[in-house]
Formats: sequence, C-alpha cells, structure tokens
Amino acid sequence: MRRSFRGLYIANNGYDLDLARKARRRNLADFIAFRRLYIANPDLVDRLRMGARLNVPDRATFFGGAAAGYTDYPFLTAAERGAP
Repeated sequence: MRRSFRGLYIANNGYDLDLARKARRRNLADFIAFRRLYIANPDLVDRLRMGARLNVPDRATFFGGAAAGYTDYPFLTAAERGAP
C-alpha cells in the first residue's frame, strides 16, 4: 500500500505494540490504529507505556446489544499504576 499511496497512511487491523513498532521502523505506515485494543482498554496509551496487561476485547459487545461492553471495560487500578 505504501508504494501506491503517497499521502499519510494509517495502518490498522490486528496491530499490537510490537507489530506497530516494526511497521513504523520499516516505514510501512505513518500512524497505527489500534481499534479493538482501544475499545477494550480505555487507558491504552498508559498501558502500553507501562507494559501493563491489556484487557481482552470481547467482539460480541462492541456494537449494539445489551448494556455490557463497549463502554465499561476497566481502567487500570491505582495499585496497578503503582500509585500510593
């Protein structure tokens, strides 16, 4: 895709931190979209910075349906963040 498109390119679809770093190092994309990981981890940037565990996305709760999912994935606790 990179050879065909000269503008800024946002790659997505199944990226985790390691794959995103590899894609950036190889100049395969300008930006990486994490999609599902952001839905399941409302504090994704902090988790990636800290090397913290990630919540597992539940695709069944992404769009529509009952009250569970999409907006109620847990943030890291103060203890997990190392806060006093």
